[in-house]
Amino acid sequence: MPDKRPPAYTEGLGELIRAHRNYIGLSPRSMALKIGMGEKSFVDIENGRRACPPGLLDSVVHVVATFDRDVQKAVEVAESAQATENEPFEMPVNNDPRLEWQRAVIGRAAVDSGLILPILVGDRQPPRS
Repeated sequence: MPDKRPPAYTEGLGELIRAHRNYIGLSPRSMALKIGMGEKSFVDIENGRRACPPGLLDSVVHVVATFDRDVQKAVEVAESAQATENEPFEMPVNNDPRLEWQRAVIGRAAVDSGLILPILVGDRQPPRS
């Protein structure tokens, strides 16, 4: 079995974990759910109030790898539709907070490729002026 990262409870990894989460664009709550831990514990680790448990960094890196694969899949969909920067492929982005992962993936794919135009959809009505 490969070594866990970190192999033991380790102080000082919160900033690295936060950098990974920020790269994806998820809230602490969503990231904690993705790696299977409580939000308070996750935030305490990010803020340096708790040591990083064995294997947590591996879990975070796995989530980032999954995110990168999902972004690539979204770009491939746009490429297969023969999208261009002048005529991007429209992808709906739901404003439901439970769909934060999908919004982050499509947003990153749009920025990275220039081939995707995220279109916000949902039940909320725009504020009246």
